[in-house]
Amino acid sequence: MPGFIIASVSDANKFIQYDKLGKMYVTNRREKAARFSDSGKAWRVLLNQMSKKKRGDWKVVAYETEPTNVEEISNKKSQRFRADIDISSMSEESFDWEKVRSNISESFSEIIAYKERLSSKLNQVEAELCDCEHACEFFKCDASHGYKLYAMIRERRIKRRYYKNELWKANSVLGMSYSDIANGGIENAFKEIDEQAYEPRVLKELFSDALQIRTGK
Repeated sequence: MPGFIIASVSDANKFIQYDKLGKMYVTNRREKAARFSDSGKAWRVLLNQMSKKKRGDWKVVAYETEPTNVEEISNKKSQRFRADIDISSMSEESFDWEKVRSNISESFSEIIAYKERLSSKLNQVEAELCDCEHACEFFKCDASHGYKLYAMIRERRIKRRYYKNELWKANSVLGMSYSDIANGGIENAFKEIDEQAYEPRVLKELFSDALQIRTGK
């Protein structure tokens, strides 16, 4: 039965399994590894249930069980049957499954790595904004220093919004099934993110004033 498992990158004999309580542990028996019906589910488990420090040493790989005796007999019959058929005329119908598997695995790995970099950058800019806000709290600034502080805050807020949007996109893709993706889920999610607009919660006059400044009215 085909499926996907989580295997170690550095050790070919290590795989992820779950105990009776649903706790993740490592097994050296491939046939005991936790099986997933599609690679997307396996990647989501890897992303959501394993710590960042350990996650880099694991990957999702395709898995197919060893055939039983009955299956072996069936396969041998199928092989004899196929030997009597000229498949050269079917070449135009062939599909590069290995290329698809490789592309999907690489894409998920790249998105996960990108998400981790974004999280680090977001934490950094959040800390910088906190410093700026405390400077506003503790110090009185003249016009020059006040504008400089405003510019610093504005620059970091723009960066923060960019990182948050990119994380939103990464999480959207990682959380989708392949059916969602095939039906335009990525495009719809990205459109929603790109078209979002902030609605003032309380100080609506601030945004009215900003609009007047931008339009010169």
